[in-house]
Amino acid sequence: MKKLAFLLLILIVGACKDDNSGVGPNRADGFVGVYYTNPVKDNRSSFYVWVVTRKANNRLGIGYYIEDTYKFGNQGTLSKKKEVYFLENVEITADSAFSINESVPVSGSQVRLSGQGRLLKGGDGAARIDVSLEYVGADNKTARTPDQVSFQKVSNVIDEDPKLNDFSYDGTYQTELSEGAKTAFHNWSVSARNNTSFEIDYKIRDKYNQGTIGELINNYILNDAKKVGNRSLAIDMNIQEEASRDKIKIKAVGNKLLRSVGDAPRIAVVVQITNETQGITRMEYLELKKQN
Repeated sequence: MKKLAFLLLILIVGACKDDNSGVGPNRADGFVGVYYTNPVKDNRSSFYVWVVTRKANNRLGIGYYIEDTYKFGNQGTLSKKKEVYFLENVEITADSAFSINESVPVSGSQVRLSGQGRLLKGGDGAARIDVSLEYVGADNKTARTPDQVSFQKVSNVIDEDPKLNDFSYDGTYQTELSEGAKTAFHNWSVSARNNTSFEIDYKIRDKYNQGTIGELINNYILNDAKKVGNRSLAIDMNIQEEASRDKIKIKAVGNKLLRSVGDAPRIAVVVQITNETQGITRMEYLELKKQN
């Protein structure tokens, strides 16, 4: 009996060790935020944004938005291209370092992103992420020129004193984007469903400055937007557009952002909207401002 009891004790202790192996210190919160950079290569100038969220103590999620602008010829003709990558399993390997090795769906195929990054602070206390990245397609060929870039963190006064400067997600948010002959008005009405999820009434009004179509309105009811950590939210839903009943897939990652004391609270979000009925994909980085 003593031998049996001793063996049971060993099993219990071993099980406890296994249960606790993934707990560890919370390294993720120090990375959470919005980061950007503007790399230039040959005739391409780019705008990169990372919206970084906490997935677990040692794991990050990143909504990665890319907007490339190409300049052609002496006339300066411009062409734009957008890409979005949603990374779900970025592993924190040390207090300020992380590793990326993940395949993500892109335009019906897969691209593997791999690289190493480090969170650093300058002499003025401003944070940045230095990262090297490679992009390899499903055919094992380079899908995009490798990057070695430095992302600057967008100043967020919530970092300074979360208890004093934090704000509730509940409310109405708006922003507008001008692009060519179109201005897009984005509107979110956010209400909490419970402690872990939100409902978002998302309206987009595209107003055209020329052509026969004056404006187009799309309305998406997102009844299961998830709270992620203390400051972030995530959307990954298949729905129908309210009027057309088109099949829509929406994926998004967002963070609370307060650029300065007295500024309007914002939700900074990388969003991808795919109309599967029409075969159209929309990709945006938005800073939606809370309305009074």
